[in-house]
Amino acid sequence: MKVVNHSDEFNVSGSTGPVRLTMSYGDGQDGTALVTKNGTVIAGGADLTNVLLGNAEDLAGQTVIVRSTIGQTDKSTQHFSAVHDVFGSAVHEQFIVADVFDAGTSAVVVETITFK
Repeated sequence: MKVVNHSDEFNVSGSTGPVRLTMSYGDGQDGTALVTKNGTVIAGGADLTNVLLGNAEDLAGQTVIVRSTIGQTDKSTQHFSAVHDVFGSAVHEQFIVADVFDAGTSAVVVETITFK
């Protein structure tokens, strides 16, 4: 099984109130994800929409890790992508991790988001 590690930063300065995460998968593939913040599981499943990560004022210096297992449901392509939409009151970032399946029909994407 292919494992793809990726890291991004999200700048919370200028934002107030809740910061949320929505997950989706591209290229016709499906997946499930587990979301941890500072080592604690805060969400998991196939339909992660508007997952509360915390308040912008409190997130600076913290880390969220999203571990997605993606299955090849569209056999016509070897491509997959995990799309991480992170948004607060003043900022919206979309982090896309794209790759291709290796010899198997599943892959794991580990996206580390550090808040600054």
